[in-house]
Order: sequence, then C-alpha cells, then structure tokens
Amino acid sequence: MYEELMSTIHSMYPNFQTWRIVMAGPVGSGKSVAAASFPVPENTKRLVLDMEDSMAFIDAGVDGKDIYTPRKQRFAMERLIYPQLSEIGKAIFEDNLEGVGVLVIDNIAVLQDNIVQTMQTLCKNPKSTRDLFNLFNASNALPFDSQIVKWQHQKDPGFWASAKALVKSMIMTAMKNGVHIIGTSEEQNVWQNYGTQDAKVIGKKAKIWDVWFRYFDAVIMLERNINTTNPPWAALNPLQPKLRLQGFNPKWQMDWQGFITELAASLEREEPKIPEELHVIQEETFEED
Repeated sequence: MYEELMSTIHSMYPNFQTWRIVMAGPVGSGKSVAAASFPVPENTKRLVLDMEDSMAFIDAGVDGKDIYTPRKQRFAMERLIYPQLSEIGKAIFEDNLEGVGVLVIDNIAVLQDNIVQTMQTLCKNPKSTRDLFNLFNASNALPFDSQIVKWQHQKDPGFWASAKALVKSMIMTAMKNGVHIIGTSEEQNVWQNYGTQDAKVIGKKAKIWDVWFRYFDAVIMLERNINTTNPPWAALNPLQPKLRLQGFNPKWQMDWQGFITELAASLEREEPKIPEELHVIQEETFEED
C-alpha cells in the first residue's frame, strides 16, 4: 500500500520528500487511528510519542502487521509511553531517528504542556536547562542564565521563544532525515469579543503553537459518526485554514487512500465549483478586542 501511495505522490510532486500533518478534533473523532495508520516506508518503523498511552489498544508491536478494517485497527509501532523530554531528545537526536519512517506525536497539546512544565522545573538550575537544549541542538535559543532563573515565576516572551525552538529542532531534524511527521491535537475555543460581556465561542481550532503552522503542510479537523464504522470526515477549518496543498475540497472522507484521491482531484481542478455535499459553513470571524 505504501509504495502505491507514495509513487502517486511523487508523480504529482516531483520534489516531494515528507508529509507533515496535524489531525485535530474532539474525543472519538479518529485522530489516533488516522495518525497511526499513515503508511510506513519499506524497511522502516513508526516511532510513536504516546504522551497519554492512548494508542495501547491499536499497538501491534514493532514486528506486528497493519490491520485497518471497519471493526478492528492495529498498527505496527514502537511506542515511547509517557516519554520525558530527555527520552524524546535521545530518540530524535542521539539515535538520529535511525530506522524511523514515520514519527507520530499523540498528542501535540500534551507534548507542549510537557515542554512548559519541564522548562519551569529545570530553570532553577540553568545548567540543567542548557543540557536539555544541547540534547535538542537548540542551545542557541536560550538567554542568559539570570533570565532563565526568572522563568520559575514568569513565562516571558523569551520563555515561549525557547520552548518553540525545541519543537522547531524536532521538526527540522525529522525533515532532514526524510521522516514523515503525523501529529494529533486537542481542540480549543475560538472566541469573538473575548474578555467583554459580548464574548462568545464561534468555533474550534487545533490547540497547537504557531511553530507547527510554520513548518507543517496541513491542519485537518476530523469528525466521525459514532453510529458507523466508516472513516471520519476531514474538513478544512475556516478559522484555521492553513494548507500548503492547494485546491482541496473543504471536506472529504479521511483515510489515507481517500486523502491521496482528494490530492489527485485537487491537482486536476481548474474551476472553483465544489460539490454541494462537500460544502461547509464558514462563519464570519473577528479579531479579539
């Protein structure tokens, strides 16, 4: 299956190297299965950063076989369960993603929380902070020791810039090694007139830092009818329309074969007409006051 899908992609995009995609949606929308089912290149493995042990029931082990049927899903993978940043750093930087074809992050929101908590714990000792950032090849992102110590009590702009530098280094290393990255994310509210009496929620978006948008190809929102065994529906979020691959319908059924079919259709599309059954509602949005 992988060779068929990837040969199709290469024929469409001669300079194609890797996919970088985030799957977002509510609990039960199929994020983990969509991420774990990404086809693995021959003679490589899936490395899963399982931040919540959420893939226990679809883990077929390193030597297992992929099974993707309506009633059963299991996928070959090597899981790092509740990994600390030091474990993630070793796998990506010391081991240099040796033998890895797909890096799955389930989920990104928890990884981000882990980064924040770890940095605030280590900042009492700037050397420990620098040791961690050295492991991630991101030591240049750190300020002076005196500023690092202050992070115990205040997460200033330098704190967030340094945190995102760890993520950037992970992404860039995977890209340089030709490793696909498929992540999942929780949702967060999008507000209109936030902080006023007229505040209201006007939609949802993926709970991810801007660094993911900068280097990823797409953020896809999933929804699933729990009364069927069909794959979930994927949609482009009008509130978060990031998509490097142009011409996609705003909605399609999300398995990877369906994704490739949609990709092929997008390259042939020469007019803006979209089938009626694939329409989505786009609400008017406003900047927060």
